[in-house]
Amino acid sequence: SGGTETYVSNVIIRGQSTPAVGKEQFSTFHDDQECVSIRIYSNRSQDDAVTLTDATEIANSNDNRLFFEKKVPKNTPLEIEMSMDDAGLITVYGKSLVDSGSCQFQLHLRGTLDSDSLEEARKQIAAGTVR
Repeated sequence: SGGTETYVSNVIIRGQSTPAVGKEQFSTFHDDQECVSIRIYSNRSQDDAVTLTDATEIANSNDNRLFFEKKVPKNTPLEIEMSMDDAGLITVYGKSLVDSGSCQFQLHLRGTLDSDSLEEARKQIAAGTVR
């Protein structure tokens, strides 16, 4: 009791036709952050945000980080852009809105999901959250 819920933002909305592109701004959580990790989730909601318990993590890697040129204060803005093509390839691009820090990575849903799951993923959401 008394706990707080953690939410993830839907960047590409379920049912959106492919190719699909979504963009959202986030901010750093702590003072003196050197980087942010970008985690990718899938869920069935069409809401702007869902609780973390209603989402399934599909990407969390130390390679999926956006590094800043120097340590930044809490609430430093950054932008995440996600796209998903007809073949199930998700491309994520993150950039700092205060310096030239940026990152890009791709997730291949094909080969990790069967054809039915891939089709469902096309209809669902690839949601990103930054911690």
